Amino acid sequence: MIDKQFSDFRIFHQPKTAGTYCSACLSNKRVLPHNKNYHSFISQNNEVAHIKPVCIIRDPVDYYISLITFWCLDPSYAGHKFNLGYDKDKLIGHPGYWVSRGYTNRNFSDILNNFFDDEFIRNHRDKLSSRHHTYDNYVFRIMEELEIGYYTFGFLDQFSRKKIKDIKKDECEEEINYIINHFIILNTRTISKELKTLCEDFDVEYIESKKLKQSNRKDISSYDINQNLIDKIHYKDRYIYKILKHINK
Repeated sequence: MIDKQFSDFRIFHQPKTAGTYCSACLSNKRVLPHNKNYHSFISQNNEVAHIKPVCIIRDPVDYYISLITFWCLDPSYAGHKFNLGYDKDKLIGHPGYWVSRGYTNRNFSDILNNFFDDEFIRNHRDKLSSRHHTYDNYVFRIMEELEIGYYTFGFLDQFSRKKIKDIKKDECEEEINYIINHFIILNTRTISKELKTLCEDFDVEYIESKKLKQSNRKDISSYDINQNLIDKIHYKDRYIYKILKHINK
């Protein structure tokens, strides 16, 4: 049952977590763009007390598969970057540029390993990711200092009460607990059903919509992800698994 103090909801859109699909199913801009995170929303919105925040979560391994196959390997999104003629000045600040070695590495396993390789992260900690989601951030430095994976970095960047650069390592769990206790959390695996229920709870129109873009990703079992890397993902994105465990009770 939704608390009667909340008259509406807003979905804060972290990329690769069904935000585009939700936008197609809803009207009145209830899915906020990437550059409107929770921190900026509560700082600028006078009616925040009446708006229930919503986030969407997915299994971290599945998230990385979707992220890499889209960011670095999808011809419709990144194909022009594989050519020598692209404008590097506009792309060099994107984390996808570095993890794929300037879009020259086309191997999924290599790219995924770069996200979790201590030496790679250390060597790129002073690379500024400009216009990255909501703020300019030294993404790899923050990942190293907070001892988190890229998924968790993006999650905290979108849904925490603070700017990601201002969160200390011992504050991560506090922010995660806040999200668990104050957000409605949807799961990408059952997004259609959960989104429809959310709309019913708030008496909001739900528009039946097919997925706008079919991903070229394959099933997790089709990718060469060794157990050591799986273990790293489970540790670095431990807060995401904590949320998944909570909503799957």
